Amino acid sequence: MQTPKPSRNWGAGVLIALGLFVIYFAGIGSYPLVDPDEPVYAQIAREMTVSGHWGTPHYWGSVWFDKPPMYYWLAASCMRVLGVSELSARLPSAIAALAVVALTYLLGLRAFGRPAGIAAGLVVATSLQQIVLARSSVTDMTLTAFLVGSLYCFIRWMHDERPVWLWSASCGACMGAAALTKGPVAFVLLPVTFLVYAIWTKSLRVLFSRWLAVCVIGALAVAVPWYANMLSMHREEFTKQFVLANNLERFLKPEHKSSTGAWYSYSMNFPVLLGFFFPWSCLLPQAIVVVGRKNNCARLCVAWAAVVFVFFSLSKTQLPTYIFPMYAACAVLVGAYLSEWTNNKALNKGLRGGLIAALAMSVGIAYFLLRAAQGKYPDAAVIALVLGAVLVLTMALALFACGSAKWRYRTPWLIAGGMVVFAVLIVYGVAPVASVQFSG
Repeated sequence: MQTPKPSRNWGAGVLIALGLFVIYFAGIGSYPLVDPDEPVYAQIAREMTVSGHWGTPHYWGSVWFDKPPMYYWLAASCMRVLGVSELSARLPSAIAALAVVALTYLLGLRAFGRPAGIAAGLVVATSLQQIVLARSSVTDMTLTAFLVGSLYCFIRWMHDERPVWLWSASCGACMGAAALTKGPVAFVLLPVTFLVYAIWTKSLRVLFSRWLAVCVIGALAVAVPWYANMLSMHREEFTKQFVLANNLERFLKPEHKSSTGAWYSYSMNFPVLLGFFFPWSCLLPQAIVVVGRKNNCARLCVAWAAVVFVFFSLSKTQLPTYIFPMYAACAVLVGAYLSEWTNNKALNKGLRGGLIAALAMSVGIAYFLLRAAQGKYPDAAVIALVLGAVLVLTMALALFACGSAKWRYRTPWLIAGGMVVFAVLIVYGVAPVASVQFSG
């Protein structure tokens, strides 16, 4: 392969930066907060800014322990600098989305090389739910950034890279920050993943070394002070609201009985993964088979994705955002698969099969969007038609490029470009109409 010219590298970098700005930052403050979660999180951050009470979250003056305070702190900090606005409320998610893309690139780079790293970053950056959550005042993107950061530090610690103490401490610190973002679930998902990885790779001795104590100290040093302070100040409310209602009961009892808690709910995350990691979810099965056991970093990605998927499939309460933290690991696997595909023509058949499935899904999504718009939102019928057409055209072009000797290597970029156009249409066509319907 020829070495790219520096001017081409600069040009590609500018295009990538522009694309990320468009799908994550452009217009994020131009439409109102959407119910039910965005107004709550933004109001809590606003009250922190106005009252100066940064320790205990308050919602309309009452103590509120739905989530730990990390996202409120970040949003309130933005409000202190930029003023109270929708932009300030959503900005932490957009910045965290950039961190997720960067960390996914670094994981892919470390495991499979620079082309795979770039492809992995491209995949996670343009997956459907990544775009939506990057533009939302909710905790999921921030949580994912800390969780993926912990995974990245863990793999460097496991490979005994110097300074090991720094990687193990950083691994724990990111774990503690994740626990400050959405609760103690981080102290379940990450340790279980690390244990599964260590057993799979026969590295239990490396895991259970003195550096494990450094990791634990890092996690506790970040997370424990706030938890201990809340227990001492608001023991009854904190135990009732946070520990019981928003953690244990959510896992053991269905919060939304219309869609969760039934016997079939344990399989609901399969369509969630297929739809919200779209369009790259159609390539995920091949990626797991081809590169899932290539090296230890790939095994860590498989272990993380499996633990997150199984854990939240067992939960009685299920939401489409719960398995989002696994998408970065899935992106590394898909990115590595695309990189392998460029040098292995034997994989072309599998990629074509995945793109055919993506094209079929695009047709289904286009039909659903049009019917939904015609039934409930007639004013959005035209934009719904255009959105569906963009998806169908994107997948059709990708399928054509896959079989063309001249365009073959541009296939991932065609898909990513189509998703950027899709995001632009949502931002400037759908969001202004939908926000009026869904915002109180």
